[in-house]
Amino acid sequence: MEANTGNLRLEIPRKHEIFFNELGDTHSSPISGSALLMIQSNKNSHAEFVDLEYLKISLIRDVTASDQNCATSGEHLLGRINRWFTTNPKITSHDTTTRNCSIIEEVTLHVPHLYLEPQVGYSLQEGRTYKIPFHIPIPADLPSTLTTSLGDITYFVVASARTTRGENLSASEEITLLQHLIPEQDLVQRTRTYRNSNFVTKIILTQNIAAITNSKLPATAEVFVRPPATPAGRSTEYKCVAIRGIQWRIEEVIKLVYEPECESESRSECSQIEDKICVREICKGFQKGYWKTLPAAKSTDQSADCEDSSVEIALEIEFPESQVFIPEVDISCYEASFSRTDSSESSASFQPSHLSTTQQRIILTTEHRLRLDISTTEDTFDTCDHSLVDRKPLRIANNASFPLQIVDKAEGNMAELLSQGSPPRYEEVPISPPKYHDE
Repeated sequence: MEANTGNLRLEIPRKHEIFFNELGDTHSSPISGSALLMIQSNKNSHAEFVDLEYLKISLIRDVTASDQNCATSGEHLLGRINRWFTTNPKITSHDTTTRNCSIIEEVTLHVPHLYLEPQVGYSLQEGRTYKIPFHIPIPADLPSTLTTSLGDITYFVVASARTTRGENLSASEEITLLQHLIPEQDLVQRTRTYRNSNFVTKIILTQNIAAITNSKLPATAEVFVRPPATPAGRSTEYKCVAIRGIQWRIEEVIKLVYEPECESESRSECSQIEDKICVREICKGFQKGYWKTLPAAKSTDQSADCEDSSVEIALEIEFPESQVFIPEVDISCYEASFSRTDSSESSASFQPSHLSTTQQRIILTTEHRLRLDISTTEDTFDTCDHSLVDRKPLRIANNASFPLQIVDKAEGNMAELLSQGSPPRYEEVPISPPKYHDE
């Protein structure tokens, strides 16, 4: 008598959403899906039923590091120390990847009698079809799915089963994980101080997170400048510093770090053996205008010598709606340690594409930053009619850099959802309830 044959498939959502806020609160519902088991009996076999010894569901994170070059077509690369770049942007078919796969969560379902599960279909080609639902609680601090020039982060749900006839079945499906920010405050402010600068001494950048749209990033720059070194030569004139324009550009920064396996729970105690950085300019613009500071103090006013004037500029940062920004991934998303899949994995479900090729942990982070080049002049005006008398050539303060939050905002009011927290993972569930004492 020939054995029955089986097949395994997965039904899972194409994407799964994770919610977080700036305070560190996170929430992620379990991944819900179903394993479809198809059992087909041979025409000559008896109606002997096939049960399962086990059904295992795993969530796998696959972080790959590519040796492909950082693309340079239409991009701006800054050749600074420790920055990875190349003069040959061609990517050949011989490029290789290094893979580190981690088991984020693993659930073993107990299916003692398959015939007790609901039969959802039958066909001559596939036989009887049974649907076994499952839920996988996952940590809410996982990095988003992303694809970059230095590597990728991908997630898979893998199912494996063994029948009572000794048949190993497996299936896997890719799932996209997306992080959504729930803003706790509308404005985010960052300050840069330039103590040794002769022109711009401080910039306060205020980003309006709540007003971000598909084509605009609202932000305001308050620029502090030093007053002219000397006052106007005539009593009928005064000097001031003016800003004539701002060149802005948004850069995408991708970092790739290799870490050997480390016993310590603190990342600071684990050595990093390689660091690659790829910087790519994704959009830029020039904002022309005229923003005049307060008149410089007269030579007799010694108390105002050290005071810097400031102007507030509403930045017009616009980009095409078709512009795609990669998700931002912080190194804190890798704090938790998970078991690594390797060739010693006994389950037949872990095909070569789900096995690690290195014992080093691969960490891939992404961020965005805003760079500003500010053009200034020193102008002299008549005190009566404020007409321009003299203008010194433009001076440019280069490369003022600020972290920029480009986030996928959550829709609706998720505050209540965050207050509930995430459901516990299986290893966090107590084995038995606590003992209560009678009073």
